[in-house]
Amino acid sequence: MARHKRIVEANTRKARVWNKTRGHCHLCGEKLKYAGDWQIDHVVPRAFGGSDEDWNFLPACGFCNRMKKAARTYKMRRVLMYGRYCLDEATRRNTSEDGQAIYAVVGRRVKIATLRAKNKPPHMQLWKQTEKKPART
Repeated sequence: MARHKRIVEANTRKARVWNKTRGHCHLCGEKLKYAGDWQIDHVVPRAFGGSDEDWNFLPACGFCNRMKKAARTYKMRRVLMYGRYCLDEATRRNTSEDGQAIYAVVGRRVKIATLRAKNKPPHMQLWKQTEKKPART
């Protein structure tokens, strides 16, 4: 299996931005494929006066860049950090008090959103519940 090149030799804006992090998303650190779904992100968003100059660009995976929208980079990194912590704790909810609290809060929010969405058409139901899988025996 061929690996993607770490340094891209082309002298284009895309290549210059890619080479700044050697092909990693500057928000989550994930490895990116040069021909894959990555985007050029404004470190200081245009909404906050950021420019379209090379110093203001870094590569970001499509998911992170869509999540970030017009937030500042440091805020998005904190969201990812806290989100990862919350996910880890919620998966250990049987042994973690923080995990139990996080699971309860999210559960209440999902329940409220589900009740609110019942009268909406299916394509507008953001919190559409899936059926629970049967327990393995």
